[in-house]
Amino acid sequence: MPLAVLGYGEFGVVRLVRRRSDGAVFALKAVAKARLKGRDAEFLLRERMVLEEVGDGCAFCVGFHGAYQSDKLLYLLMVRMGVFFRGFEGLEGFQGLEG
Repeated sequence: MPLAVLGYGEFGVVRLVRRRSDGAVFALKAVAKARLKGRDAEFLLRERMVLEEVGDGCAFCVGFHGAYQSDKLLYLLMVRMGVFFRGFEGLEGFQGLEG
């Protein structure tokens, strides 16, 4: 269930979504297949591979929950960034999103 738009990119949009079954909140990156050409498609595939390989085991990577597709879009489901940035609160020199 879409809650809000978090941002726009060159190929698509990232939305804040809620899983209906348990209410968990994620970031869902939706990329238009028609806009991916050559190296762009390779880059997205590499992004998915990196997220799958190190996403949950790396403190500086976003947690990855899956990749999906429809006829027109590719989707990457990830931990929402608000959860990611909370881990930096209190660290010397980190100003967060507001600073």
